[in-house]
Amino acid sequence: MIDTLLNIWNLVLIVVGFGLVIVIHELGHFAAARWAGIRCHAFAVGFGPAIFSWRRGLGLRRGSSEPLYRRMLATAGGEPSALPAVSPTEYRLNCIPFGGYVKMLGQEDIDPSARSDAPDSYQSAKVWKRMIVISAGVIANIILAAALFMIVFAVGLREPAAIIGEVVPDSPADQAGLLPGDVVTAVNGQPMTFSDLRIAAAMSGKDESLSLTIDRQGKAITVAVAPEKKDGVPSIGIAPLTGLTVTDDVHRASARAQLASALAQIGLDGAAPGDTVVAADGVPLPEHVLPDAKTRSYRSLLDLIAAINATHGAPIQVTVQPAVGGDPFVRSLQPVIELQYAGVEVEDTKYGVGHVLGLIPIMSVGAASPQAEAQGLHAGDVFVRLGDVQWPGVRDGVAAIRAHRGRSIDATVLRDGQSIDLTLAVNTKGQIGFAPVAARQSNRIAQTPDQLIDSGWRYPALLKNVPVQRLLPALVPGSAIVAVNETTTHTFTDIVLALRDATSTQPSGADIALTVQLPNLAEGEAPAQEHRTWRLEAADVAALQALGWEIQGLDVSVLGFVEETIKASGPLEALAMGFHRTKRVILLTYLTFERLFQGQLAVDQLRGPVGIAHTGFYFAERGIIWVLFFLAMVSANLAVVNFLPLPIADGGQFLLLCWEGIRGKPAPVAVQNAIALAGLVLIVGLFLFITFHDVVRLLG
Repeated sequence: MIDTLLNIWNLVLIVVGFGLVIVIHELGHFAAARWAGIRCHAFAVGFGPAIFSWRRGLGLRRGSSEPLYRRMLATAGGEPSALPAVSPTEYRLNCIPFGGYVKMLGQEDIDPSARSDAPDSYQSAKVWKRMIVISAGVIANIILAAALFMIVFAVGLREPAAIIGEVVPDSPADQAGLLPGDVVTAVNGQPMTFSDLRIAAAMSGKDESLSLTIDRQGKAITVAVAPEKKDGVPSIGIAPLTGLTVTDDVHRASARAQLASALAQIGLDGAAPGDTVVAADGVPLPEHVLPDAKTRSYRSLLDLIAAINATHGAPIQVTVQPAVGGDPFVRSLQPVIELQYAGVEVEDTKYGVGHVLGLIPIMSVGAASPQAEAQGLHAGDVFVRLGDVQWPGVRDGVAAIRAHRGRSIDATVLRDGQSIDLTLAVNTKGQIGFAPVAARQSNRIAQTPDQLIDSGWRYPALLKNVPVQRLLPALVPGSAIVAVNETTTHTFTDIVLALRDATSTQPSGADIALTVQLPNLAEGEAPAQEHRTWRLEAADVAALQALGWEIQGLDVSVLGFVEETIKASGPLEALAMGFHRTKRVILLTYLTFERLFQGQLAVDQLRGPVGIAHTGFYFAERGIIWVLFFLAMVSANLAVVNFLPLPIADGGQFLLLCWEGIRGKPAPVAVQNAIALAGLVLIVGLFLFITFHDVVRLLG
């Protein structure tokens, strides 16, 4: 019920916000038209029939006063001057609360033939005045964007700090020598947040490099990085730094319940949003401060990972400091061996699948939402079957679930050694409501996916020619590796550790004896076993020995990014920051179009109404300041798009006025009609194309 009310509230915020941006745009046109002496029949908020209207001389009325005004006008002789006490302008609140419009005498964008020779008509105004009227909507949106940004920066906006938390192997950042923990103090000489850094990479030109100024443990260095186009957008292959504070970006009851479940799975039961891990095995974790000292001190997940690796797999005791009062408490976390990652595809979406030398763990349930639990799923359940897929890994399990979106899927899970059959409902996004994770608590091996992506720096270690493919005959999906040489193995971590021990003194390669138990869940039958010999080469041994340790699930899904607060020191600085950010958004919007024409950005990366609304929902959940920030960006973008030299848009109308000013007469109506029709076809076609991709993204 609470989530439903939150959805309604978010919808109201976004609808009202979008409406405000459009109304302010139209208000700019209206104010300029009144200044230019152009008669305005109506200024309306919303579309459709009027709920209420107000007209000077007639007052507030239910519905529109236009029929009454027309009758009065006809009786008085037909001219507004005959009714000096009654305004020709009606102010309306219409029933569809999205945007608004101003109706001027003799001006209709989609009907150039709608002209008037009256002295107070649009056509009768001088060309330079009409240019101001046409431009006023864009100017109003720029002013609105600046005002909203000013409010945002006066209050303060939290954004991920420009600290590198992850460098993707073989990416441009990796090749340039960037390291986790590096603080980016400037990009091309300008201070930027992490979001700004991503935008700078995305907006870079072909063969263009970014000059990054880095603070590395107090030493300033400059690094040149050339972004590469990946998934339609240039990138350098980095992620922001994850801190040690439990994320507070959870606003729904279901999200909070899922976070609590994920924390319990990790071993941090009792931790809450805002709580921070402050020590490991009794040793305080270091506190860091950004070079510009604009943020409070922070702790880094990198330091905890270093402490975890020092345990060599032994349990680690972490101390958690509650966010609001209360005494610190200690929890024990069990490290697991880290995985290698390879690239696969799920419905044309690139996806990382964890493995070690090609051995892939079975998929299990990580954090489970209340909806998933209500269907019988519990955290820790291991999937035996999902639809027609037996013993799925994460990739095959996700693909099977997505193939049943909007329907139910039959499943079998292992729980405490028992096989349980379930029928699970899949929503229209292809989700059941749990986090799919590798079942490292099981020694069973999933099937190697047969759909592979091309090599690239995002997932450089593809599942091609991996060591497990040299194991013949191939492992039957669901087979359990119960022994490596003479070492019994009960979990996936046991398997990897036994392989490491067996090869620790043989760097040039080794022959490994595996005892494999075939999948057989039939009651009363003893599982069959097979013995295999697996040849591991020197490169395989090196990859095994290089694996570190991690806490499964302890990542950005439960811990927040290290953030800094972007806040003005006073009203004047807030004003300056507001206009600076508006200018930058406008320039970036123009640059986006330039990169689209250059082919640096894919057209399907654009967002239409559906995508913008979905993004707006996300911002709405984060609070009113983020809503204002989002609307400021929308307003600035609307100013740019509206003034592009496209038919129907204000920019197209402005060009026609330039034509009229140069030639001394307007373009022929036939030409204007052709331009309007071409513009309508172009805009509708682009709208349908972008909306299609928005819906595809929204549905997963």
